[in-house]
Amino acid sequence: MRRGLWIAGLAVPLLGAAVAVVALRPQRQWTSDSADAIAEVTRGLQAEMKLYKNEAAAHYERALELDPSFVAAKLMLAGAMQSKDKQRLEQLLADVRAADLDHLSAEERFLVRYHLAKRDHQPSEAARVIERHLAERPDDAYALYSRCTDLWLQPDWEAAERCNRELLRVDPNWVLAYNYLGYIAMAQGRFDEAEKNFLAYKYIAPDQANPHDSLGELYTLLGRYEEAAAEFDEALRVRPDFCASYEHLLLVANLKADSAMADALIARAEAAGQCDEMVIASMRCNAALWRHLLASDWDGAWRAAAGGCLDHVGKLPILVHRAATLSGRLAEAKALEDKPRKVLEKMNASLESGGEELQAGLAHMEGVRLLVQGDAAGAVVQLDAAEHKLAFRGEGQGILKLLNRLALAQALQEAGGRERAAALLGAVAEVNPRLIELFGDRGALHLAKPVPARRDRR
Repeated sequence: MRRGLWIAGLAVPLLGAAVAVVALRPQRQWTSDSADAIAEVTRGLQAEMKLYKNEAAAHYERALELDPSFVAAKLMLAGAMQSKDKQRLEQLLADVRAADLDHLSAEERFLVRYHLAKRDHQPSEAARVIERHLAERPDDAYALYSRCTDLWLQPDWEAAERCNRELLRVDPNWVLAYNYLGYIAMAQGRFDEAEKNFLAYKYIAPDQANPHDSLGELYTLLGRYEEAAAEFDEALRVRPDFCASYEHLLLVANLKADSAMADALIARAEAAGQCDEMVIASMRCNAALWRHLLASDWDGAWRAAAGGCLDHVGKLPILVHRAATLSGRLAEAKALEDKPRKVLEKMNASLESGGEELQAGLAHMEGVRLLVQGDAAGAVVQLDAAEHKLAFRGEGQGILKLLNRLALAQALQEAGGRERAAALLGAVAEVNPRLIELFGDRGALHLAKPVPARRDRR
């Protein structure tokens, strides 16, 4: 599972295999007078290792009931909270900031300093905290995991891979390292190796949902939709509240152009009662958008998105932008391009990593708009920029990379670069030939000929 940016309701990885506070070694020293509270934190961390944040948060809440002054429990709860209770979150963080660190263990001081630096968008300080701590405690698995996560975010594939292999040497039971190794191989197009790592993850932790979910992402990217659906179904069988798998299953339904499957899935997710209403609402919007897009009903797609769904499309509303562009709403398309642009401005101010994906998504949207407007040469420049920044980082960014290649191939054909266009089409077919059926030449979501700009007809 990887969450972050969005393509019309699809999570596109920004944080890798979930930047989570995960299970720490049992001998870690906790500053609490309540053995029961410490036991609850331990259970919460074990749940986090499986990426079960709701369960983890419940354990941390119980720990704070047993010991209201438990600083580590407050920090963990702040990291695991899924609700929109910003006031509670701010209070927890304020309590952590006000804590007397001298009374905490060395491990707890590291956790506080590292996570507050991340919260404050100070990546350089966070890196210094990790390095200082590992210099004194080189076998601290959690600190190593933090370093591996940050290397993934940069991204530095080789260093991230070395880091995760070192993590497995230090702690062979740190199964999330296999998850990262799978995504690292996947990002670089080493799909057979990615599958081996995800299968190893599933073999070691067959009773967890995330190994099935991660393998399903790989199969989705490769067009192995039936196998992907089986893995997502198994993830939900193991853990009915693993709501990311519902969203991933919806993408499979959309890519198969199976609206009946999409409708049945949304009904199933709603009936299960395990997912936040925001998740269900996002899925409804997503399905409605795709239904219109697959019918080449650009006006209907835009109305579906604009009719209360724009709040659910995240920082990279790729398909909403396509609907706006193809329906001639160029002003609205440019406004959607401002969403990632504004986030990038904030990220650049703090020197945070991860901006490459936003830059790529923005370049893709600009390229699509230029292509539809008839500026094929300008589109090639933007789509080329996106191609060089995108990787196969999970199903989301991976499919965006393939969509970008299809748009780039079309722009090249119109600009006279037919040989390279053919090579790009071949590269897409090699990864996922079924995607061309929807987005390629004469596909339902193929970029149409330029249309004149028009007023919004809502």
